[in-house]
Amino acid sequence: MAQDGVVVFADASVHKEKKTTNIDVVVMDTYGNLLHAFAIANRMEMENAREKGWTKYFEVDNVMHIPRSWNLVAHNLAKFSILLVRKVVWLSTFPRWIIGDAITSFNSLNLCMH
Repeated sequence: MAQDGVVVFADASVHKEKKTTNIDVVVMDTYGNLLHAFAIANRMEMENAREKGWTKYFEVDNVMHIPRSWNLVAHNLAKFSILLVRKVVWLSTFPRWIIGDAITSFNSLNLCMH
């Protein structure tokens, strides 16, 4: 895996009854450090994320589709975000389940890249 970059795990969730959609993103550096995790609930929230600079991670050098089993962290965040009333952002302190899922996802991806 290239050094000095970021790895973005992303997924989306749809809640038909509530008529809502979320974009769920977890950002790690190429050393496996968790940088950010957030659920964006609608277009206005995406604009807010852009203003805060989070979308700088979306300037993509390489995109790779990975199996859901490797994207466990974003998939579980997407399932969690269906229940949210508003957005949730973690910038430095993360719930244990996100940390565990991030390590699992990163290790799966890292094994495939070597």
